Amino acid sequence: MGGGGALDAALRRSTLQAAIGNAPHLPSGSLAGERVPTLIYAMQNDTLVPPPRLTSLYNSIPAATERAYIEVTGAGHNYIGQPSTILARTMIAWLKIFVDDDTRYSQSLCPRPTRPASGNTATAVR
Repeated sequence: MGGGGALDAALRRSTLQAAIGNAPHLPSGSLAGERVPTLIYAMQNDTLVPPPRLTSLYNSIPAATERAYIEVTGAGHNYIGQPSTILARTMIAWLKIFVDDDTRYSQSLCPRPTRPASGNTATAVR
């Protein structure tokens, strides 16, 4: 429940700088109140938390909130615990961008997230 816990924490603490949900289960099924930049990972062959459930969860994040969705081809739920350059490269980039304000890492994500200058608006990563 780590992925769901991360997203739940982001819903409860809008002061967090970033959230990453790895194959997250969120009982409410909604992130409509999310204001924290959020990255959601889905695994193509995950039978515990299938991608259609996660795309619905992702789509419930407000458009003004920076967000990204990554689905790993051929992976199952336990892929999260395995060494993975896909996960490491994108997780590190997400955290460097939003926690350290280091935009040099934007090139590691496609499309690139935008960090709003005013902090009031954002362009969604889809």
